[in-house]
Amino acid sequence: MGNTTNHQPSAANTRAGYINGFIGMLIFSGSLPATRAAIHDLSPTFLTVARAAISGLLALCIVLIFKEKRPLKEHILPLLITAVGVVVGYPLLSALALQYITSAHAMVFLGMLPLTTAIFGVIRGGENPQPAFWVFSILGALLVIGFAVAQGLTASPIGDIMLMLAAVILCGLGYAEGAKLSKILGGWQVISWALVLSLVVMLPASIVLLPRSLADVGIPAWLGLIYVSVFSMLIGFVFWYRGLAQGGIAAIGQLQLLQPFFGLALAATLLHEHVSIGMLAVTVGVILCVAGSKKFAKPMKAIFDRQLPMEDERIQIVPLNATDFDALYAVASDPLVWEQHPNKDRYQHDVFLNFFKGAMESKGAFLVLDKATGQVIGSTRYYDTEEADSIAIGYTFIGRAYWGGGYNPALKKLMIDYALQHYGAVIFHIGSQNIRSQTAIKRLGAKKIGEQEIAYYGEPAKLNFIYQITKADWQEPKVEKPIALTQ
Repeated sequence: MGNTTNHQPSAANTRAGYINGFIGMLIFSGSLPATRAAIHDLSPTFLTVARAAISGLLALCIVLIFKEKRPLKEHILPLLITAVGVVVGYPLLSALALQYITSAHAMVFLGMLPLTTAIFGVIRGGENPQPAFWVFSILGALLVIGFAVAQGLTASPIGDIMLMLAAVILCGLGYAEGAKLSKILGGWQVISWALVLSLVVMLPASIVLLPRSLADVGIPAWLGLIYVSVFSMLIGFVFWYRGLAQGGIAAIGQLQLLQPFFGLALAATLLHEHVSIGMLAVTVGVILCVAGSKKFAKPMKAIFDRQLPMEDERIQIVPLNATDFDALYAVASDPLVWEQHPNKDRYQHDVFLNFFKGAMESKGAFLVLDKATGQVIGSTRYYDTEEADSIAIGYTFIGRAYWGGGYNPALKKLMIDYALQHYGAVIFHIGSQNIRSQTAIKRLGAKKIGEQEIAYYGEPAKLNFIYQITKADWQEPKVEKPIALTQ
């Protein structure tokens, strides 16, 4: 149940990602109808603390069974922010709002959730989105507020503006903070630890707020409590985050746009609530605004050429070509090159052939040459990372004859200098046992920011450490004794 990232998702992984993501989205769609059923006999406050306590106890069992490492001290604040948003804020405010409005009515506001998540993602990520992002964001918000005002005579302004809107804003904050932290801890680990941290308050509170008499609590209320505790707060996140990891955040995240429609269908079917044409029209309008805002969320940048030839006094790096296999394999066939790498069998012909195929398909791979002799000495590449405003450098290896002499730092300096002209940070995934590479990347000023199981192209998943160099931290490296680097 580890947090696994595929650098280049296969078709099978993409299909599995859509399936898992769809299941997670479908589970989330039932949250508001289940909450509506639960508050018929249970108070919103008790429902909030009880669902957090139940899911927190389950999450505690999971992290203990799988022996998950405890979060570091610097992760506690982001986890608490996540908990405030998705464990306390959204559940409590939405439950309070559903005392005044139907779950179908509330589902219109839920259409804004991807929008508030994107806005907080931009704010927390320090990005400067294109102006169109804010146009679509404001338009989506105005649609929802306009709908609430138009329904003011028959619906509740308290349930609309003060509670449901606040719930969506807090949930967006929690989602954005959790998504940011999931790059380090892993998706299901983030929600699990947020729930575990909440137990300190939620478990005693659920005991104190327990209704004096449970005889009047009907079966629908109990089923609603079980659903939001087990499925909405935990199982849904497991499927959702697994889908994001398998198929990619950008692709699978779009399934979130379907959630309001499934929620409206469930509200009409299970609770027999009225779904008006106006609700559907505003929901469609909000989702179109969300799609537009996501399209323009990232700032416009100069084109980043992933295979730009570069050189310094020691090395040249040029785009890798299909005809380079034999020359590159002559370097890679030395077993000692891969001695500390997680995948130690890359010196074998068929295994390296798979590595080479992944390099060609990446459209970001280089052949590394000794500038003085023109001799092939290794390979490296740029590849995508899920971290906002960043690019990864990896799959790097250099022949043992060139270990030392400054070749590795020279190679990394060329690539980092160019990457940081276009991105805010460079990411490195390095095997947990690859001490040489960890030492080398630290000498360049990289900082460890997390651990992840990495499934390299066509290879089994292995534990990797994640290192980062930001534009703000990048300085001229001072290397006393360069050492080998294989990633």
